[in-house]
Amino acid sequence: AGPEYNGSMTPLFVNSIAWASRGDPKGVMYGTFKGKTACIISTSPGGLGGMRATNPYRQLLMNLGVHCLPTGVAVGGAFKAFKENGSLAEDRFVHMLDDAVSRLVEIAKHEANRDAACEILDRLRNATIAGEYGEVTSA
Repeated sequence: AGPEYNGSMTPLFVNSIAWASRGDPKGVMYGTFKGKTACIISTSPGGLGGMRATNPYRQLLMNLGVHCLPTGVAVGGAFKAFKENGSLAEDRFVHMLDDAVSRLVEIAKHEANRDAACEILDRLRNATIAGEYGEVTSA
């Protein structure tokens, strides 16, 4: 999640990503980000809610190997959009955020289990008795 800064990302975000993308502990460039899943969430005082910044955020993260959801959440009127306790004031934004987070969790679970699922299919395909039960195909 990030605010819009003159139609793009904040300098703090860009600098943070630049430092974090230098390599993981094994020295793999972008290894910290590769294969992760993200949903772009933005806000701004304007009516578009930081929507102009979502594409630069998405492009940068995808360049680092992050799988970004095609849709995100943009909360307009940021000064009035939040209650004193920090929660969203309007139900429509709450529902949009809940839907986005649900999609994010669903895709992240799928991505996290992809290697295990592929390993199971490979074992089935290579098993000597796999053919007894018909052809093994992926879903």
